[in-house]
Amino acid sequence: MKQMRINIFISLLLACTNNLVAQKFNVQGVYYIISDTDKVNVTMPDTYRERLRLYSDYLVIPDSVIIGENVYCVCDIRDSFRGCTRLKNIRLPNTLQYIISMAFAGCKSLQQIELPDDITCIYGKAFSGCKSLRVVKMPAKLRIIKDSAFEGCIHLERLEIPKDVVLIGDYAFEGCKRLREIYVYSPIPPELETTDSTATIFSGVNKSVTIHVPKDTKTLYLNTAGWRDFDNYIDDL
Repeated sequence: MKQMRINIFISLLLACTNNLVAQKFNVQGVYYIISDTDKVNVTMPDTYRERLRLYSDYLVIPDSVIIGENVYCVCDIRDSFRGCTRLKNIRLPNTLQYIISMAFAGCKSLQQIELPDDITCIYGKAFSGCKSLRVVKMPAKLRIIKDSAFEGCIHLERLEIPKDVVLIGDYAFEGCKRLREIYVYSPIPPELETTDSTATIFSGVNKSVTIHVPKDTKTLYLNTAGWRDFDNYIDDL
């Protein structure tokens, strides 16, 4: 009998926990869902119309939120902002370590974004189709930029690739036709991952774009597949 009471209590506890995890919470105009005992993920409202209304203009996502009597760390934004065509600027939580695939895909009004310091990977199509994006501050710890991450960002004029980036995926900057300057801080040219020609990563980018690289590395870049396709190198970093 005692064991039966314990089992019933555990079942009730698990049921309450599962209901809490599945529930959405609106905190200052942003929806969250509990993912762990002390963590939440940003999530979407129930309707696309509400998402367009709430996730617009300038949005601030805090590092943590209070739900009930508990404080939860915001650990993931998922693809909650995908297709939010009215979003112009966003402040992301410093607790993020990656930007998931399609996170901001189709956010055609997004003009600038500063990525948190601990981001190490930007996954595929994360900013694909962000046609108004002009400024992206890349984090120093960034190591990987996956396929089509910034594809179609036609107003991006300046690109800074941190020194720890080792891999750039296929079509990562395809269609970024207004790029005028690229700053690559790595003394070793990042690998350009492609299934076709190495040129597809920067397809549509003017080959006369000015590329700034670390001192005494110009020759190395000119002799590296993909990077050798560009004409104008300055080793002044």
